[in-house]
Amino acid sequence: MNTKLLKQKILDLAIRGKLTQQLKSDGTARELLEQISSKVSSSSSTLSSPRRRGSPSSSAAKTIIPLDKSEAPFEIPANWEWVRLGDVCDISSAKRVLKEDWKDSGIPFYRAREIAQLANGEKVKDDLFITKELYESLKRQYGVPQPGDILMSAVGTIGKTYIVQKNDCFYYKDASVICLKIRSLNISPTFLKILLASDFLQKQMYANSSGTTVDTITISVAQEYFFPLPPFAEQQRIVAKIEEAFAEIDAIEKNKELLKTHIKQTRQKILDLAIHGKLVPQNKSDEPASVLLERITRDNPHYEKMGLDERRETKDERDSNYKRHSREGGNLLAPISKDEIPFDIPENWVWCRLKDIANYGECDNVEVKRIPETAWILELEDIEKDSGKILHFFSKSERQINGVRHQFEKGDVLYSKLRTYLNKVLVASNDGYCTTEIMPIKTTFISNHYLCMVLRSRYFLDYTAMCGYGVKMPRLSTNDAKNGLIPLPPLAEQARIVAKIEELFSTLDQMERNLV
Repeated sequence: MNTKLLKQKILDLAIRGKLTQQLKSDGTARELLEQISSKVSSSSSTLSSPRRRGSPSSSAAKTIIPLDKSEAPFEIPANWEWVRLGDVCDISSAKRVLKEDWKDSGIPFYRAREIAQLANGEKVKDDLFITKELYESLKRQYGVPQPGDILMSAVGTIGKTYIVQKNDCFYYKDASVICLKIRSLNISPTFLKILLASDFLQKQMYANSSGTTVDTITISVAQEYFFPLPPFAEQQRIVAKIEEAFAEIDAIEKNKELLKTHIKQTRQKILDLAIHGKLVPQNKSDEPASVLLERITRDNPHYEKMGLDERRETKDERDSNYKRHSREGGNLLAPISKDEIPFDIPENWVWCRLKDIANYGECDNVEVKRIPETAWILELEDIEKDSGKILHFFSKSERQINGVRHQFEKGDVLYSKLRTYLNKVLVASNDGYCTTEIMPIKTTFISNHYLCMVLRSRYFLDYTAMCGYGVKMPRLSTNDAKNGLIPLPPLAEQARIVAKIEELFSTLDQMERNLV
């Protein structure tokens, strides 16, 4: 469910008079406009408060003439009227506050970005202020925001609105923010805020904005925005109806986010069960992982180059002294002490280090000038965190790159050693070249997809968090990565684990798609 689209649909129904029932007892919007005209005329000669900068003078007072309904973009109820924003609001801006008057403390001074934060219900982190003395001077001469006024962002992210509350005390930047002071108590500020958030008004704002690089709303343009106005009683019913509907939608959205969190946690739980040997049953007919590991080390060119005699111990010997023993014709593997073992694994599994089963840190560096123009170039930003999904595919011809890249082949496990908490790990779907912050890993005699899932597990994430160096951009060193412990099941069980995880993850992926 697209909750944002649903909210806009409700707003669209509201401004067309289709969300609430019309009642004869409400009177008409034309009567409301006559009241506003009368009030403006009677008060035009004597203003009770300082006139805002940019507000109309007394000579601007005139009878409000509603727009011709025959020229309107859509039909509205008979007791509604089409009006311009300048008919029902005094639209003004602030007195300019010079940059040298900005302070580190005092009365908050808001720009468009702070108004947008308030509009979104966010807490504003005040970083600009003016002195109380300057605020009081501006208040006396020009006026300051009053409860019920609507402040609207007028630069950049335009059209974000905030209704000034009773205890608010702040000033705002001229041109960056404009102020709407409603001319009648019979126009609801909340209703007007709702109107301004509708697609109908938002499209007017962006279609008529000025500025070449940044969208801007001017006072004269804002005065010409037009919209349908219902009687006051119906305004109140519309507000109540929308607040009720939006509360229900927000609850749905909150539940969606909660469900997304649960899905993410479920994925990690599945991986956790998998690496503990609890996701699929063990099969006695499977070749033990110890035999698999001996075959891997026997054929591993890394150990052949070392020229060392090395053998893998039996389980009984491992349980007694946690040392390795030699096997005929084998090579010595780095010992794993009892204290290093993070958790128990099934009898036919074995603990090993990443360097025992893969070539971590032995990838090829290729100068960019030697890479074909059509080759796939993978950067960290192309990978979705946690899922490892590829967000963008770019060839060399589509990227501005220099230096060197790591070469990888289809089937390699690609592991991001930078900010490992982002969990960017995947199996390459094609040959390509990647940033040197990504380590291509080749495996021998084991499932590349199983290794990928171990490296994405909470267990390995916690290990890399403990080993990482650097504060802002922590990295995992090659030595720490190579010495990371891997729970290795028999090859046949690896295949069953991968199949089960893919089945469960497919179900979770579908659940996530249904939330959109």
